[in-house]
Amino acid sequence: MLVSGRADQRLPGQPNEVCGLPTSFALSLAFEKYLERRIERAEEERRRNEHKTREERLALGRAMLAEDHVTQLREARDAAIAYGERRRYRITDARGRSRWLSEHDLLMKAGAAADRRRAGLSPDWNPEARRQMHEGVFARELEKYKPVIKMIRKMRGADLDRAELQLRQAVDVSRPLIEGANAIRLRYESAGMAIPMPILLREEVSRLQEWAIEREDAGRLRELEAIRVSLAAEKGAPARTDREVGRLQARLFVARSSLIAERQSLAGFEETKHVRRWVINEKSNQGGTWTGASLVEVEKALSG
Repeated sequence: MLVSGRADQRLPGQPNEVCGLPTSFALSLAFEKYLERRIERAEEERRRNEHKTREERLALGRAMLAEDHVTQLREARDAAIAYGERRRYRITDARGRSRWLSEHDLLMKAGAAADRRRAGLSPDWNPEARRQMHEGVFARELEKYKPVIKMIRKMRGADLDRAELQLRQAVDVSRPLIEGANAIRLRYESAGMAIPMPILLREEVSRLQEWAIEREDAGRLRELEAIRVSLAAEKGAPARTDREVGRLQARLFVARSSLIAERQSLAGFEETKHVRRWVINEKSNQGGTWTGASLVEVEKALSG
């Protein structure tokens, strides 16, 4: 029996076909491919996010190193300015002998010479004559050291120039790192998200913690300790090696010993502060003289 009608007409109960396959099977294949593409895109997005987060964490770590480096250089520069007169330099005399001297050492030597001359005066000298004699001796002694002082100041100036140059270079190099890290922190804070943990090498964390201990910066030390513990947990490693534990114990011992010594020194100071001699810079037309005096001597002079 012939079936009349169009060529693609199907008999009742005959399944629909798409490209020679049943429609339900074709839909299943299409849905599987769709899911695979979604999974691939999700996996690719996850990898991109992980890579971005890792780059941000590395950037935060590099910024921490840069910040600490700039801080160290700035504190070294400030110390060179504040305590430059006490910094010693190797000085070689005409006989070829060398020794370490500072400008403060020479001022103290001149002041000590003037003190000895004043101590040898007879009681007949009045206070004003004693003061003038002291200033005169101090000025003459200092004049002998003038070439050495000039040499020391030249070397100290070169050190300060070098410190300033190193600081400027470090600031220029670290500025983009620090600004980038600040932008990362701001983005996470604005979104109400936790800031990623910086990535640092174990040696870098140890070095930063050593520097925090030197500066007695407890807040920075705790921050670095949290980073150390977190990074170790990520790698399934102990937070500290045996050597690092030993070094930390040694640091703790030194800190406790220093605290005990400082308390004993404070107690001794309270007992002897009135008889302890202090170095005083007495201003004068010659630029100042260095001498020593105690509270007992000052009180005696005021009462007399």
